[in-house]
Amino acid sequence: MPGYTPPQLVRLIVTPFVTIGVLAAVLVWDIEHVGSILLAVVIAVIGVAIGAFVSHQLRRNIETVADYYATLLRTADEQSRQTEAANRLKDEFLATLSHELRTPLNSVLGWARLLASGKLDALQTMHAVQAIERAGWAQSRVIEDLLDTSRIVSGRLELTMQPTSVKSLVEAAVESLRPAADAKRLHVVTSLEPTPQLIAADPDRLQQVVWNLVSNAIKFTKSGGQVDVRLTSTAGELRLTVSDNGVGFAPPVASHLFERFRQGDSSMTRQYGGLGLGLGIVRAVVELHGGTVTA
Repeated sequence: MPGYTPPQLVRLIVTPFVTIGVLAAVLVWDIEHVGSILLAVVIAVIGVAIGAFVSHQLRRNIETVADYYATLLRTADEQSRQTEAANRLKDEFLATLSHELRTPLNSVLGWARLLASGKLDALQTMHAVQAIERAGWAQSRVIEDLLDTSRIVSGRLELTMQPTSVKSLVEAAVESLRPAADAKRLHVVTSLEPTPQLIAADPDRLQQVVWNLVSNAIKFTKSGGQVDVRLTSTAGELRLTVSDNGVGFAPPVASHLFERFRQGDSSMTRQYGGLGLGLGIVRAVVELHGGTVTA
């Protein structure tokens, strides 16, 4: 009964039956055994009351177990969905990895066969050698990203700290990517404020961060677009901002953008290529330097 505690329920039930016990003793004119009759009635009624209380507790326990079981089912269902999503992501990654490794290898084999044929003139031979070199570098970057990701996952990615000029580092990374931007007729704009002359950092890893961010912007920006690279210094903190007017991404994607093996969606992977490792490496390196990265 709502609004009553178990002891109150017992009193509520027992009181009228005690009265009935007294009346019963009087009606049978068994005054001498009125105490025994009262005791028997009270014991019987208490038994009923305890039974009701136990039944109430049992029902509550059953409801608690049922709620817990339902929670377990929901958790198991969610874990199952997460496992399916992880397996799907793994399959997509392996398929993409196969493509990313095979594409430059096919290029190398194709040009190697042409070179071996002896039918190329000097200009064609130079073009073949350059194509093989580009394919080799492309495959090397894929392998390096895989190795770096393996080090990050296992906690073995280490920094070699030394005095570093961040401004010079950013300039060098951007300049190394200008040919790729020029090939797409992209306008790369830099705005680099004066920064502390030197900071303690791993220059190779920071250059990798800049390279990954800018190359990512170049990849996802259509021909004729613009990529902006800004470096600012405020209250002793350095902030690097890379923006573009490319395809963009939906707000829900932002929270996953710097996760490993992730791009905007699978269609972007198919259209633009890549393993989706670059931005995950960016986040890991920045965090190892004590910084943060956001989209």
